[in-house]
Amino acid sequence: MLAVALPLESTLFLNSKKQQLRASSSSTFFSGAGGNRRNFIAIPSTHRHVQRLPVVTATVKRTKDYVLDKVVEREKKVKVVNKVKNILVKQPGKVMSLRDLGRYRHYIGLQAKRRFVSLLRKFPGVFIIFEEGAGCMYCRLTASAEAQYKEEMELRKQLEDSAVFRLRKFLMMSVDRRILVSKIIHLRHDLGLSDGFHTQFPAKYPEYFKLVDTAMGPALEVNKWDPELAVTFEQKKLEATPQEDYEEITVSGRVPKFPRLTLPRGYKLPRKEKEKLLKFQQVPLLSPYDDSRDLNPASKQAEKRAVALVQELLHLTLEKKTLVDHLTHFRSDFKFSQRLRGMLIRHPEIFYVSFKGQRDSVFLREAYNENSQLLEKDPLVLAKEKLAALVKIDKSAMKVLDESESGSEDDDGSWSDDEDMSPETREFLEERRRRREVMIALRPKVEPW
Repeated sequence: MLAVALPLESTLFLNSKKQQLRASSSSTFFSGAGGNRRNFIAIPSTHRHVQRLPVVTATVKRTKDYVLDKVVEREKKVKVVNKVKNILVKQPGKVMSLRDLGRYRHYIGLQAKRRFVSLLRKFPGVFIIFEEGAGCMYCRLTASAEAQYKEEMELRKQLEDSAVFRLRKFLMMSVDRRILVSKIIHLRHDLGLSDGFHTQFPAKYPEYFKLVDTAMGPALEVNKWDPELAVTFEQKKLEATPQEDYEEITVSGRVPKFPRLTLPRGYKLPRKEKEKLLKFQQVPLLSPYDDSRDLNPASKQAEKRAVALVQELLHLTLEKKTLVDHLTHFRSDFKFSQRLRGMLIRHPEIFYVSFKGQRDSVFLREAYNENSQLLEKDPLVLAKEKLAALVKIDKSAMKVLDESESGSEDDDGSWSDDEDMSPETREFLEERRRRREVMIALRPKVEPW
């Protein structure tokens, strides 16, 4: 091979290019998309601001729990019906045209090609569809559905003290004892809060709450720290249970020397992973109400506190479950790690993450029995079950589409009284009929030729 001599300028240019490539490669972590992990370069010690990843206690493979998955499947229709109901009750007379209801298609989750008429007619126990005027379709609640709504509103007024109790404990677990209102709204239904809680509670209970303005928006702050509330449900359970009731006794009558790991049915973990979970159980329990500012986010103590915090939060919810996406909104408030879903799956003895539905849900296992029913039901949960019973009514069981029940138009253009029509709805329809008569009277008459 012949060696070709390069000019001095070309040699200096190539050397400078090599130095630039070396300098650029020292600041990269991987060798491009899909690069080999062998080219990984450690982060220099000067980069102190990079957050360390949390310690993974164990590798647990998720196993389906068909009992809790059934709860998610059972509530699919109820969620859609509840959204439409919340829209109707805010309208004058609790009546709304299907044309105006179409603006909430994205909020309800209705597909573009599906019609509202076909959706609402599937639930004759909740909605009544009628026609008024020249082909204008309207929708209203049945008498049973409206009675269920009034009962729910009355229960919210009676149980306001319980809602205040839950909200105070929820805010006390945060780092700054304050949380943005825009974040709390995601959990308002799970915590049993009314729509205007952020303005009603500070005005009615100034000794407990304070509404403050922040750079990110209005936030709700707990105004008074109550040490009696800073006790978890698990601690109260242990204090109320006698010592001899929760000690595990063997057949020989002796207390076992080694701790045992109780896993749900269907979970089979390797021996090493079980040992990791057992060691995690021996980590000292940290209360979610304690100050966690100086806690290392990559330590096992941080994960221990996060597990206790989610467990306490699920105890505060009405149905002992919530969406995983809702929890991710509080990463900075509760010092959650970026791998929150993985942490919940790693502890199947406490939580269950269901993949049913459009978004994942997390359950508190101890709150449900083998028949997918809550062991203790809040009065608001019982009111929701009444709505679920109305959702199950089909056309064969309730003929609400018949003209005699949904209202029939008389010869003079007025609507006949319906037994299950509320006075507000009847007054609304009567006002529309009067307006239509006025418009017809003001219409110019055209004489024939």
